[in-house]
Amino acid sequence: MNRHTFPLIAVVLAAGVLLGGCTAQSGIKALDRQVSAEDRMPEVIGFAGTQVKDENARLLAQNDGVKYFAAKADATNEACVVIVPDTNPSLWVSGCGSLMNSGREVVTVNNATGESAVLVEDGIDTKQWESEGWTKVHDNVLIRGG
Repeated sequence: MNRHTFPLIAVVLAAGVLLGGCTAQSGIKALDRQVSAEDRMPEVIGFAGTQVKDENARLLAQNDGVKYFAAKADATNEACVVIVPDTNPSLWVSGCGSLMNSGREVVTVNNATGESAVLVEDGIDTKQWESEGWTKVHDNVLIRGG
């Protein structure tokens, strides 16, 4: 092997490793599952004017009359969490954040009743949040307050 071949092979291998991290994986496996009827958000909720489509939403959890959805933007590496109270869906609230945090918090959002939800990527250690009073209602959603 000549001296110029080794650096070229190293560059090609490094590029392959770096580009391997740029796959379509969302960082939240629940967003990659097949859509079901329960994933349909109430009509009052819409992502008009954003890169998030309603059909990309997945219901992650229900707790004490509140639904927690997540949705992934089509053309960006962002995901959103949506808090929807069953009794008054018009009081829904959402927040979006980057999925480029590799195993960290994506976004935290608060609604008018004082309920907070944090959306996290797969595999994150949530013990610190839980020790601070957050309740894990899904692998990717922790809640507090309300």
